[in-house]
Amino acid sequence: MKKLSILVVSLFALFGAESAKAWTNYAHGTAAYIAEQHLTPEAKAKCHYYLKHTLPYYASWMDYWKGADVFKSVNARHSVMIKADGKNIDMAFDEYGKPYGVTPGECMGYLRDALAELGEGKYKNQPDSLVRQNLIYLIHMVPDFHCPVHTFFKKGMHAERKYTLKLKGKSYSLHTFWDRSPNIGRTKWTMERYAKEVDVISPKLQKKYMKGNVKKWANDALKQANRVYDITPKGMETHKVPKDKLAEIHKLSDEMILKGAYHLAYMINDIFKD
Repeated sequence: MKKLSILVVSLFALFGAESAKAWTNYAHGTAAYIAEQHLTPEAKAKCHYYLKHTLPYYASWMDYWKGADVFKSVNARHSVMIKADGKNIDMAFDEYGKPYGVTPGECMGYLRDALAELGEGKYKNQPDSLVRQNLIYLIHMVPDFHCPVHTFFKKGMHAERKYTLKLKGKSYSLHTFWDRSPNIGRTKWTMERYAKEVDVISPKLQKKYMKGNVKKWANDALKQANRVYDITPKGMETHKVPKDKLAEIHKLSDEMILKGAYHLAYMINDIFKD
């Protein structure tokens, strides 16, 4: 009974107020921390040179600053859009039907531009400040599009998927719940402990995660995101989540954080591989 009470208190602490952010600072920091453990020595050294800090230090930088007028270029959804078929990520156009880059934003626009400026050894010809900024984009954006509720349908599509859950009779968004899902019942977990508990996949699966490209990863994230609606149906009372349901929620959020971390490591290792 004591454990149940602690879980309820944790849920109130987590969801008492609506959050406009993506994964919480904890989730973003953990993804960056895990990614850092899988960088090559060369990539880690170059990240330290450009960032002057660890990857977790900048994990939530884009959430903190995206509301400031001076940073309008980062003041946009940190998400990916879904094509009209509802089955594939749209790599070319944002929710308004405009090409990425025409309007500020969306994950794919940021990632496309960052990779174009850093990849294939191009980072060597860029000012240190530009390399640093693009690394910050990658550190934040790669885990962001792995968040189960960061695949967005374009305006007018599948509006029924935007529903609320309940916490002691009060409504809050499905988005808020999944943004904070890794931390439910784990409020005392440090990033180091999370990594130790979650980053235990086999070498074979590690290699699988360390392959692919943004488009492939984004479409995989969409497939996983569709599981959200079965796991957490409309109006679900989240303070009454049974252990088996909580385990299912953790399984999905942990898997996506881990994939985001490995994909981030793969991307940075590839940029600095020479």
